[in-house]
Amino acid sequence: MAVAATAMARSGRSRRSMVTSKKVTELAFLPARLPQRMETDVDTNVPFCDRILVFYDKRRSERMGKQLGVELVVAALVSACVPPPPAQLAPKTTRTNRPVQEIAQIASQTLAASGFEIVTSDAAGGVVTARRHRATTGNSEFVSCRYKRNSIAESSMETTLTVTVAAKANAGNSDAIVSSSVRAEFPSLTGALKMAPSDTDCASTGSVEARILDAIRGS
Repeated sequence: MAVAATAMARSGRSRRSMVTSKKVTELAFLPARLPQRMETDVDTNVPFCDRILVFYDKRRSERMGKQLGVELVVAALVSACVPPPPAQLAPKTTRTNRPVQEIAQIASQTLAASGFEIVTSDAAGGVVTARRHRATTGNSEFVSCRYKRNSIAESSMETTLTVTVAAKANAGNSDAIVSSSVRAEFPSLTGALKMAPSDTDCASTGSVEARILDAIRGS
């Protein structure tokens, strides 16, 4: 009986080893096999990274998405394809002899003329905050993102550029600080294509900040 139990234990370990080996082998070959199968399942004119996601989304209904490591492989392939995020723009500062109230007024006018919605305006405190929300590449004049041109991410994104101008009196002059942030969202993407909002995948190009500073300086 002891011999039989030992044999059964060995057999169990052997089967588990075979299964594990099979899964590891399968995982090792998945990156090479995914693109081959995609050729017949997904439009080859679509960028490679997007084809991976579209293919995976289609196969989930066939339960392929439950196979060991598929999610990890897809994530690894996509991560390898996506460029690094752009560097976030540091706040810009200028000193002027204009009073803080005038700086706030100039900033509001410049932002409104650039298509921004004024969210808060405190002329007495010298603070103005404005946002510009656009779909797809509507903010491309002011925003740079990591997504490839014509990719699913770029075609589905909505970006919100928020700019804040804060002026403070300083020894008879005024210091104006212009800062910005960009949030990217993808409300239309679902399933395997779902992407979480990001505050780092896009950044301001500095165009509107330069516009505001030039207007404050009077140039």
